[in-house]
Amino acid sequence: MEIGWRDPVSSGTHLFGAICGVVITLFMTRFTRSSPRAWWTFLVYGLSMVILYSASASFHAVQGSPEKIRLFQRIDQSAIYLLIFGTCTPMILLTFRTIWGPIFLGMIGAVGLIGILANWLLPKPSYPILVSTYVVMGFLGAIGSGVYRRETSGRALWWLFGGAAAYLAGAIFDVLRWPTLVPGWIHSHEILHICDLLGTWMHFVFLASYVWPAYAKRPRPPMPPPPSVASNRATRGMPSIQPGSR
Repeated sequence: MEIGWRDPVSSGTHLFGAICGVVITLFMTRFTRSSPRAWWTFLVYGLSMVILYSASASFHAVQGSPEKIRLFQRIDQSAIYLLIFGTCTPMILLTFRTIWGPIFLGMIGAVGLIGILANWLLPKPSYPILVSTYVVMGFLGAIGSGVYRRETSGRALWWLFGGAAAYLAGAIFDVLRWPTLVPGWIHSHEILHICDLLGTWMHFVFLASYVWPAYAKRPRPPMPPPPSVASNRATRGMPSIQPGSR
């Protein structure tokens, strides 16, 4: 299979996104290493970013038969669900303080799993329908905005909804196949890719500058004493039994 720059602008922009995803993953996993919960949620987030942008860059670069290009396209389309789920992972699990957080995230993950299975098992869906499933999945993540605001700030939501607006604007441009800025180079799909990078950057600011600091400042319950210490305390509190006391 020949690999080349079939769509150089789209491939190049998302290759840049993949590189940024690697840097962000390394940065956030190092920055959050004091909290296991935050560490693994940001690991999921970072890896989903790397997977999506790598898959997209590969799809727009690969050359070959229509069947091979369609294979890479399915990987690209499936990875979009992963990025949405990955973005929601720290956003939900670091703000919700009850069992509803994992339940809520599980519902979003179930929608993404259904979308991925449908993409591989069913005939090729129309592009507007495919985009609609991404929008619905992202909308589910925004339902918890009241919790996000309470745990962070009203200003933080500007970054959250600004990123969502960037993604949505790019999707609308692509569905309408408008505008064309530079004929032969920058069409609606290339604008979509630029909007994707903008939306990802705004959500990264939301997570790194608001969600993580708010979670890090949250008071933690005291750690239970080691078993040996607890045993010694219990022993000191028990009355001693002297020989012949019976």
